[in-house]
Amino acid sequence: MISTIETFVLGPFQTNCYLIRCGRECCVVDPGMGPGVLLRRLRGETLSPGRILLTHGHGDHIAGVRELKEAFPGVRLCCPAGDAFMLADPQANLSGMFGVPLT
Repeated sequence: MISTIETFVLGPFQTNCYLIRCGRECCVVDPGMGPGVLLRRLRGETLSPGRILLTHGHGDHIAGVRELKEAFPGVRLCCPAGDAFMLADPQANLSGMFGVPLT
């Protein structure tokens, strides 16, 4: 089976987001703000991600999680244990300082 990694540059912070595919299975890494192009790719190729993988909990890397979870309710969210608190705290994930509190 051929695996591919596709890069999407998302949002005003130009966050690198990755779509890792192995056949019809896929994972999304660091879905940044404005994941519309990523969602269109997933839907257009009838892919359903099994996991959203976060490299860390900063706001620019978690901004698209809510939209992905709404589009794919069964997707599992995975992040480093030491950053888990950032997912619910806009000050800790640094999004609060930009006036866009993300959780």
